[in-house]
Amino acid sequence: MTQNKPYRLSAKALILDKSGRILLVRRSARSRGNPLRWDLPGGKVEGAEPFEEALRREVLEETNVNVELVRLVGAVESESPTARIVCVVMEARALDTQVQLSAEHDEARWVRAHDLGGLEIVPYLEPIFAKYKCKPS
Repeated sequence: MTQNKPYRLSAKALILDKSGRILLVRRSARSRGNPLRWDLPGGKVEGAEPFEEALRREVLEETNVNVELVRLVGAVESESPTARIVCVVMEARALDTQVQLSAEHDEARWVRAHDLGGLEIVPYLEPIFAKYKCKPS
């Protein structure tokens, strides 16, 4: 039952390089949720960890890219088998662009916003990308 599931906070970064391309990471085939779909770097906020710290940590763990957080893009809700997830997405500026992926992902790409439509994106981020394409920074 959905109403009995706890909420969990997730932090994602819409990372832009100097030319305005967005960093996407593809979930590996072994991923429990949305395998082989494109996602934004980020993940779970742990306990009382500050949101910004959690987001920078997750991005660094998944991509080895350091970022500067810029602004809130939006928030979406999704569901896992064990929790209701509130995913907060921040725009971030890449301080470096050499990506080294963790085992969670099998590919990374820098793409332009107008090229997002041709990729299989995790479904819960579709409203974020639709909003972002209409409101570039």
